[in-house]
Amino acid sequence: MELSGLLVWAAVLVSLIAFIVFLVKGFKQWGVWMTICFVVLFIECWTFLVITAGVNKARLAATKSFDQLYTERNRLLAQREEEFYGLPTNPAPDMQRYVPLASELNRVLLERGRTWRGARVINANPAGASVELPSALSNLPPEVPPPDPNGAQAVPAAPAASNSLAVESIVYVFGEDQQQIPVNYLGEFKVTAVNGPAITITPTTPLAQNQAGMVNQSATWAIYELIPLDSHTAFAQPGSQPTEDEIFGAMNPEELSRLLRIPLELTQRAPSDLNVFDSVKARALQSYILDGSKAPVGTPLENIFYDVTFLKDYTEVVDSNDKRKPTDGGYFDASGRTVDARLMRDDSPEATFKVDEVYRIYGPKAKELEADGIVKLGNPYFVRPLNDYAFGFRETRRLTQQAIQDIALVNREIAVITQTEKNAREQLLRMEEIGRQMEKDQSQYAMELTVIKSEQARLQSDIDAKKSELGKLYASILNLHSKLVTVQSNIATAVQTSAKSE
Repeated sequence: MELSGLLVWAAVLVSLIAFIVFLVKGFKQWGVWMTICFVVLFIECWTFLVITAGVNKARLAATKSFDQLYTERNRLLAQREEEFYGLPTNPAPDMQRYVPLASELNRVLLERGRTWRGARVINANPAGASVELPSALSNLPPEVPPPDPNGAQAVPAAPAASNSLAVESIVYVFGEDQQQIPVNYLGEFKVTAVNGPAITITPTTPLAQNQAGMVNQSATWAIYELIPLDSHTAFAQPGSQPTEDEIFGAMNPEELSRLLRIPLELTQRAPSDLNVFDSVKARALQSYILDGSKAPVGTPLENIFYDVTFLKDYTEVVDSNDKRKPTDGGYFDASGRTVDARLMRDDSPEATFKVDEVYRIYGPKAKELEADGIVKLGNPYFVRPLNDYAFGFRETRRLTQQAIQDIALVNREIAVITQTEKNAREQLLRMEEIGRQMEKDQSQYAMELTVIKSEQARLQSDIDAKKSELGKLYASILNLHSKLVTVQSNIATAVQTSAKSE
């Protein structure tokens, strides 16, 4: 028995003893009726006291039960608020709570823009297509449960978008598989006609050969008003949480290898053992695997983000003076400032950073601020540059067309070189034939030259003999001439003498 029960029974015993004592001592003076009234009054007092005690006991039990239920209610309400919104005083809130997840989903859907999944293809060819849009958009966010009136306010769900497209709108089309999952990029199209849920679209540029071949491979298409955005967290393992070592969550190398269709073993081989194409693939896969982890030694500064602590107050302009829709060129201008009014700050285009606040900043900017003594650098993280898919597809298309043109030009040059080589080979064969003929002629010439030299020697010998003979004959003639002159002189003298003598 508890102490309170003992005290109650002690009080009952003492009151009973006192009643008997008073009754015995006062019986002679009070009389019968007074004694009966005293006894009845005593019994009534204790009867009401017992009833009051019972009521009080029931009240205490009810009060205790109420306190327990009220405490449990408050605990459940606090738990509900925490499950929905997280702890408002927690500097690192659990982003897996319902409302933060719903808000993150709303943000992702807002960035993605309107999307129509399972759009039925009526007819399609490389020059255009007719498509029937589904009756509902595919990116309507879930409804957030109403919060407690005294609790934090939930982020309102995005309003339902109109299920229509305006003429001249630009859309991006993906072919779907049987599970209505986009698998093939078919290109950028322009809406040329709208008739209720049916629209007609034509490619903004002629489709590439592979795209033209995939136009009729899918019964349904996924149509995006904005090209899908690249993301760091999209490639993290489902359910993984950011940590100090992995700021975007844990990356699964095997899953990334499967998604990117790049063999994982390429990242484990030395770069010197890879050809140019495998080296590019290995670097690409490695960038996805290391995304968000501590930056390895030698990482280019452009691929690093630093945790920085501000040593001074600092102000930076983050909103652009231009305002436009994201469908007109994205959410940011060339300098990285916001152009979408929904993302702009309400009070000022400038953001202020206070002393001792910690942020994660792009490497070159962090180094610049460190040089100015504004921040102190912390952990460096490797951050994969995000892909601009709209630019990437267009640039890939441009490079592909340029490559096709270059291939055609090279093929023409190869044909010219081949023909030139053929002509040169034929010319070489002709020259070789001429050479062989000349060799044959040279042999004949040598033979003729030998004969000519022999004949020349014979003729020279004859000439020398004739010269000798002529020399002798000349000497003989000179001798005869001398004799003839002498004879003639003698005859003349004789004639003259004879004439004189007559």
